[in-house]
Amino acid sequence: MTAQDVIRDAGLILAAGLIAAPVAALLRVPIMIILLGFGIALGPTGVGLIENPWTGWGRSSSSRSASLKLLRLRA
Repeated sequence: MTAQDVIRDAGLILAAGLIAAPVAALLRVPIMIILLGFGIALGPTGVGLIENPWTGWGRSSSSRSASLKLLRLRA
């Protein structure tokens, strides 16, 4: 992830926040509902415009698969 990607993602997040406030007022719903919807839509699970820089942090996929195998053995 380059600095240009970070600046682009920050701009998209700020733009989504600026758009969310009037949309929430128009629909008469709490702004957090709209922000959550925008986050899901723009994030990796949606159209993927905003990247997750922490993908792969934490437990590795091999330890995750080992945990799943252990859970299957116990069942």
